[in-house]
Amino acid sequence: MQALEPLNKELGQNIRELHQRLPIGRSFDLVTRELLLGETKAYWIGVNGLCKTDLLQRIFSDLQDPFFVQNGTIENLELYMQSKIGYAQTELAKDWDTVIRALLSGPTILFVDGFEAAIILDVRNYPTRGVAEPDVEKVTRGARDGFVETLLFNCNLIRRRKVAFIDSQEAEESAG
Repeated sequence: MQALEPLNKELGQNIRELHQRLPIGRSFDLVTRELLLGETKAYWIGVNGLCKTDLLQRIFSDLQDPFFVQNGTIENLELYMQSKIGYAQTELAKDWDTVIRALLSGPTILFVDGFEAAIILDVRNYPTRGVAEPDVEKVTRGARDGFVETLLFNCNLIRRRKVAFIDSQEAEESAG
């Protein structure tokens, strides 16, 4: 089994490695941003069109707000991630395989100077069609929702119908 290549502690080296591995600046859909988190340099990368931009703007705004950055430097990346990023879907990555796989799957990556780890921010936003009644598959009874390409949307359609069904059953029982 091949050992995983670890990230570098120096931010500049990680940025150079990203530029070697990915077509940054040549590909239209890879977007980057240099940040200052207090006095600590950081670098963000994501795939344009797969990120919830409004959520990222709120995260960046909070991370750069002087009110939230009291000591100026980051000493423990995991503690910083847990205390400063008010978003549930975050994790640390310590090797290039995990970083590249995550990035190309949709989550964005935040590199912070001085750490051999990067923060994966899962702020994916998949392009989808609207949920509508199917034209071809007409039914006489039941829900008129059509499934779409996104598994999560389909699961939520089923959950919503199940809750509506349970609510109607309880209403019938209490009335009868």
